[in-house]
Amino acid sequence: MFSGILGALGSVAGVFQVIPTVVRLVERLFGNKSGPDKQSAAVELLTSLLPLFGVKDTNSTTELVEGIALLIPGVVKVMHALGEFTHKES
Repeated sequence: MFSGILGALGSVAGVFQVIPTVVRLVERLFGNKSGPDKQSAAVELLTSLLPLFGVKDTNSTTELVEGIALLIPGVVKVMHALGEFTHKES
């Protein structure tokens, strides 16, 4: 029982660790797109990576993807606060 729970937590922790990297990648690839477009691209990329972390397609996968979608704006906000992304003045 506990090994299953720990395995699931490890999978989720792995997904959480790659969110900043995916955000950076999406920003480099789609920097000229709108925020919602970039968020959608990041969610799609992270969703496609889930099997690499041992996340199987289950009923809870939808909830996991929705949760990831909620995390991305927070990660972006922190990265902005740390000066990760700079906006050029027109």
